Amino acid sequence: MPEEPKKDERVRREEMSRRGEMRGNRFIEPEESEEPRGIYIPANGPEFVKILNCTFSSGFQLQPGDVLVNVNDRGDPLSVAKRWALSSPYEHVFMYLGKVGIFVNRRQRRILRFPMLFESAGRGGVLQSLSNRFGQQVVVMRLKSEHDRKRIPYVLDEAIKLASDPQAYYDYLCIVKFILPRLICEKLGLPVPLKYHRDPWHVCSEAVFEVFYRAKLVDILLPFCVPPLPGDFVTDSLLLEQVWAGILSEELVIEI
Repeated sequence: MPEEPKKDERVRREEMSRRGEMRGNRFIEPEESEEPRGIYIPANGPEFVKILNCTFSSGFQLQPGDVLVNVNDRGDPLSVAKRWALSSPYEHVFMYLGKVGIFVNRRQRRILRFPMLFESAGRGGVLQSLSNRFGQQVVVMRLKSEHDRKRIPYVLDEAIKLASDPQAYYDYLCIVKFILPRLICEKLGLPVPLKYHRDPWHVCSEAVFEVFYRAKLVDILLPFCVPPLPGDFVTDSLLLEQVWAGILSEELVIEI
């Protein structure tokens, strides 16, 4: 039988990268791989660094209240510098609301449903289509206990309230006043000298924390996560667990 033509090397690397079958700069075939699958980000040159272990399932579906954290897996200089500054590959966080029903007019025969997310970006707190994030690398975090999951309707309600608040601006001042000092102090191994306090304006991680806080899930992050950063929802939450990681797509949305 004629040999199967070899795939383009770049395509092959991308496919195997998505499947998590690599070690250093050497690709491992599925039957040879010993490590759990995960997400890999580019380090230097052709090498890759594994940042997550997770279970991949073709049947995975997002659930309302899931916290999604963007993974910075790009190799350009700005992205590399950003990972170094944050000491983390996690750069943004938002929350999945589920499929939200929309009425256009009274004669409408059925409810139009769209998968929506809540986040603070640009001007501030906002609800927008989840499709705007399709194609991005994410980690999905979910409340562990059934007791906590019973409060998800309250979390969603608080997210809608916050996004509807015309005063819920993006807190650019927080970046300068609190986030940068925290990052610098963590780099130097020093305690953060500034006293952080909650206010009506929020960066992305503050906004997600705020809606859980208002829904009486105040322990969503550990006390020292002040101000909260996107990566804290992955590494420093006793209430959340990682349930999936990969490229966000419409296949993860439950059909209704």
